This record gives sequence, structure tokens and C-alpha cells, in this order.
Amino acid sequence: MAALWNTGVPVPRVLLVTDDPAVSDAPVVVMEHVAGAVVDDARAAAEATSRMRRAVGGEMATTLASIHRVDLRATGLDALARHGAYAPRQLRRWSAQWQSSKLDENPRLDELTTLLTQLAPSNEQLSLVHGDFHIRNVILGDGGDVRAVLDWELATLGEPLADLGTMLAYWGLWLDPVSGRFDGTRVSGYAGIEEVCRDYLHECRGDRTDVDYWHAFALWKIAIIAEGVRGRAARSAGPGAVPSASITSTLVDRAWQVLAQAKLAG
Repeated sequence: MAALWNTGVPVPRVLLVTDDPAVSDAPVVVMEHVAGAVVDDARAAAEATSRMRRAVGGEMATTLASIHRVDLRATGLDALARHGAYAPRQLRRWSAQWQSSKLDENPRLDELTTLLTQLAPSNEQLSLVHGDFHIRNVILGDGGDVRAVLDWELATLGEPLADLGTMLAYWGLWLDPVSGRFDGTRVSGYAGIEEVCRDYLHECRGDRTDVDYWHAFALWKIAIIAEGVRGRAARSAGPGAVPSASITSTLVDRAWQVLAQAKLAG
């Protein structure tokens, strides 16, 4: 975030970073307060003005494009991660995560892993990648403008369309009827997935090639993350209280649907 200050990417100003054990047992980052709204569930989405609902999709697409235009050398971020082979690296990382975190076998996820590996694009670009870009990780103004992008812990260097895929995967997603997490953009008045995609591609002067792959990839990755959350919940709840695998399966089914619609899977 400190490197991105004054680049055009909206981030909070970092005020202090310390790993002094006299201050805390863990490293501490202090940043400025950014006033605004976080659309973290359907109630917050419904409370937003109609102007914000109409604008937020395009504003987030523009902000994502600004992240991908960051000059890596000028900001010193060119050493943030390895260059090249982004898809293979991510496939290896998250496949290993699945093997270490799964509670049950899931043949459809395994088949999806194989297909994503076979379809991995070879014409990768290199940019700063946020890694977890979605509506819950931004602070919005009344007009839908993005005042701050938060939660950079998955940031790396790689294919910018991977970030777009993540944004599309979470956009309009409905997973948990109890908490309502991630279902804010399902409320009336918010842009649809295709509109958000068009806004981003217009901003970056890009084309639709490989977007569906990265959309499905993001759903696959989120399914693996969801399984890890499920595992932690099962361990804390104790024997006989394993949470349902429905969220993981729902995400895998959605990924297959995206690939099938793009004629990348039968």
C-alpha cells in the first residue's frame, strides 16, 4: 500500500509499520481511516443509493484497471514475486492447498483441476495482481466511487485477467443464506457480470479472450478456500459437527457452468 500511494490506485495512507516486540507480539500496520461504505451483505447493498448501485460496477472496473497499469519498476514492486508462469504457479499452489485441507473427496473438483491445467493460457501478461478483488474489499463513496482498496495480503505479480476473474466470480455470488456474504450485488440496480466485464475491457482496451478461463479458475480457487474454512470450522466444532460441503460443491458446479457456456467444457 505504501508503494501504491500517489499512483492513482486508491489505498489508505500507511502511517506506521513496526515489528518491535515491545509494541506487539505480531507486526503492526497503522493506516489512515477512510470514510465510506462497505457493501458486505444484501442489507448494505439495499441501503445504497440508486446512484451508487448503478455506478459501482464501472467504478470498480476502472479501479481494477488502474491497479493493472501500475509501473512495477517505478514503484519498486517488480521484485514482489516471480515473473512469468503465473497460471502454473497458481495451479500448483491451490492444488496443494486442496490436498492439505479437504475433508472429503470431490471428483468434480479434481476433474476441474485437470481441465484448468490443460486449458491454462500461455499468452500471459505481467502486472500487479491484487489477488482478492471484490466488493467487500473496497470502501465506496456515495456515488459508487472507490475510495480505498483493502486486503492486499494475496497481492502478487501475474496475469491481470486473474483479478478480473476473481471480481466476476464474487459478483452476484450467493453462498450463505444465513450470513448473506457476497450476495450484495444480487440486489436490484447493480450491474450484471457482463456489464462489469465490458467496463473493465473497455478501460484496458482488452478483449474477451481467456476471461472465461480466469472466471472459472477463480471459482475453483474460492471453492478450495471455502473447503479450508470448512476444515477449520470442523476442527473447532469437534467430532460429529462437520459443516456442510454444499458451498464447495456450489462453487465447483458454477465453474463448470462458466466453462460449458464458453464451450471450454462439455
